[in-house]
Amino acid sequence: MSNAAVSHFERTLRARGMRVTAQRQLIFEAVNELRHATPEQIFEAVGPRMPGLTLSTVYRALEALETAELVTHTHLGHTPLTYHAVDDHAHR
Repeated sequence: MSNAAVSHFERTLRARGMRVTAQRQLIFEAVNELRHATPEQIFEAVGPRMPGLTLSTVYRALEALETAELVTHTHLGHTPLTYHAVDDHAHR
């Protein structure tokens, strides 16, 4: 993630009174890299870089990132939830 993206990520969480954690940052990076991913795909991408990470932690981090309006999810029919980064430019 670029320095500007990291700065935006940190500012956004802090502005909402939320903590910046390594788990949230890695999960946010994975969402950006994968473009559209299920929590399980995100877990598989982040797990090797963060031993001890659980799928439950991924779900909680995604919920926090969605609350902060950094990510959003799509649920189409019988498919699993798919998360993607919110396009910052669309919200300005």
